[in-house]
This record gives sequence, structure tokens and C-alpha cells, in this order.
Amino acid sequence: MLKMVAFDIDGTLAETFPVIFEAFRKTVFNYTGKTVSDQTILATFGVNEVGMLRELAPGAPASIMDDFYQNYRDAHRVLSGPFSGVQEVLQTLREAGVRTAVVTGKGAESCEITLSALNLTSAFAPVLTGDPDHPNKAAQFQKLLTDEGLQPDELAYVGDTTGDLKNCREVGIHCYSAAWANSVKLDELKSAGADIYLMVSDLHRQLSKVLGH
Repeated sequence: MLKMVAFDIDGTLAETFPVIFEAFRKTVFNYTGKTVSDQTILATFGVNEVGMLRELAPGAPASIMDDFYQNYRDAHRVLSGPFSGVQEVLQTLREAGVRTAVVTGKGAESCEITLSALNLTSAFAPVLTGDPDHPNKAAQFQKLLTDEGLQPDELAYVGDTTGDLKNCREVGIHCYSAAWANSVKLDELKSAGADIYLMVSDLHRQLSKVLGH
């Protein structure tokens, strides 16, 4: 019986990658004079923003983080909310007594900025964030299982990458692969044998079926 569903944020709850790219590109340019591509930024994903900026602007002073967070807040002004249907999914889970959490590679401050911009700050507990030195999602899934007293079949994750799928498999939980964002690498998910949902409404129907709603 499903007792908790954890969610990724970027590309899962909202189309945030353009916002992320803008904030990183502006920050890195201000400190290095170089314009970094989307792919260069994506290649640093896995660790949180502190770790990413270590790679993108090596040797930058600690003040880079304050500037980044300001740029990040500014960039988020264009976000109007989560993907259509996300609120309905969360409501269905709440009505079924299923708790909702977040497990993200984002750092704590950037996570708070994004959830606040999406008006989702109170929608998730706990919220587990990333590490500056190494990817930690699998460890965070294990922490959820341990801290919440859950069996693997009582926890599921909604994420958009093959990395999310791999981390879920590592701890034995199911991954619902979100494939509704423009950034999704659908062929990679298919090759990995992912449980793919092309629309939020598809996931909503499946969760309702699983929960008997």
C-alpha cells in the first residue's frame, strides 16, 4: 500500500530549466566573462548549486552564491505555477492519505525559492535537498524509508531522468517517470525500461487506479 510519494522539482513539478539556465548563465558570466551553454550547465547537475558553481566558475569568491540566489529569484518571476494537473495529483494523494515529499538535487535555498514561486511551499514534507560534493538522491530515498518507517513498496518517486530511475532501483522503490517537460530525454527513458507518463493527467489516472480512487 502506497503511503508516500516523493517528487523531483525541475522538469517534474514545473518547467524550470529555462529559469535555471538564465540564473546560472548570468552569474557565471558576471564572474568569468564567459557565456556557458545549456548543455554545459546540465553537465554539472547531480550536485547542488554550490557544487555546480565550483565547476562552472572555479576560484570564484564565496559571494558568488549571494549573487546567484538573487539572479535565481529574479529569474523565477516568469513562473506562473506548476505544470497543469500537478495540484490535482497532490490533492488526490492527500485525499487518499498519502503523504507527499520532495527529493531534489537542488540546494535548500534554491529549493525554497522554487517551491515558493510555485506556491507549493506547504505541499511537501519532508523536503530533502542536494549535496555540494556528490549526487545523493539514493541516500535521501533510503533516509525517507528509514526515518518514516516505510517499506520500499510504500514509497514511490516521480522524477524525469534515467538518473532518477537508477537511484530508485538502487533502493527498490518504484519510479514514475515524468515525460511531460520540454527537457525530457524520452529515448533514454524508453531504453532504460522506465514507467513513462507523457502527461500529468496520465500519471493522475494511474495513481488514482493504484489508490482505488
